[in-house]
Amino acid sequence: MELIGGQALIEGVMMRNKEKLAMAVKKGKRIIIKAEDVKRNLWFKIPIIRGFLIFLEILVSGIKALIWSANIQEEKEEEKISSLSIYFTILFSILIVVLIFILLPYLLTYLTGLRENSNPIAFNIIDGVIKVVIFIAYLLIISKSKDVYKLFQYHAAEHKTIACYESGKSLTVKNIKKFPKEHARCGTSFIIITLIISIIIFALIPTILKYFFPVISTFSLIKQKSIFFPVRILLIPLIMGVSYEALRISAKFKSKLIMKPLTFPGLLMQKITTKEPRDYMIEVAIVALKKII
Repeated sequence: MELIGGQALIEGVMMRNKEKLAMAVKKGKRIIIKAEDVKRNLWFKIPIIRGFLIFLEILVSGIKALIWSANIQEEKEEEKISSLSIYFTILFSILIVVLIFILLPYLLTYLTGLRENSNPIAFNIIDGVIKVVIFIAYLLIISKSKDVYKLFQYHAAEHKTIACYESGKSLTVKNIKKFPKEHARCGTSFIIITLIISIIIFALIPTILKYFFPVISTFSLIKQKSIFFPVRILLIPLIMGVSYEALRISAKFKSKLIMKPLTFPGLLMQKITTKEPRDYMIEVAIVALKKII
């Protein structure tokens, strides 16, 4: 069975597979639908590389879909968001992620007195814990908003609908309501797995530089401990690629005991990012999914 992904929108849901994506948004008593083809080249078939490419693809299409759904709710043309605003939003989102979820935890860890070159394992564990705390705090704060709460309901509707489809049962509201609102392939789980993988890879940086790049390891930047953060930025594509493969494997074998440590944190985090949906939200998710299958 083909893999289905999705995303919550403003009053709607986006569903996608490797060939199509469809957005369904409720406005009044109507459900407005928009479908597009997904174009991918051979690079999307290569393990590790495809993970980072798919992340970029989802980031761009996801923000566009969110803005499209927001524009549907606006009656006046002048209040709608322009294409220029879309690309500005994408760049701004990337900048915020780097500053808050990468740079800030690194600096806070550095202030504890730990140094990455002398104690890389402890440094990166603390760095990872701070990232998780910031992420949880961010989710808890935004979940207090009524609009975000509704977004989380549509998020759960997306999960439940995909789970019902993957089980082979008919796509009815009654059937879908029986499924859990958490899903092993959720983007929330991807973020948690990325944090786990990053701790492991970042902890290996000093050792890799020392033994495989001895010339670099004696360079003055190493002594000043200033090269590690730029290296972290350069390793982001690799980390995301490895995390994507880990997410796929963990979702495929989620019932296996050995996968529980990898899947449990993400599923637990989804207790925050998903809320029980109302029936009409599930109906919107059904419309979006049926458009691509």
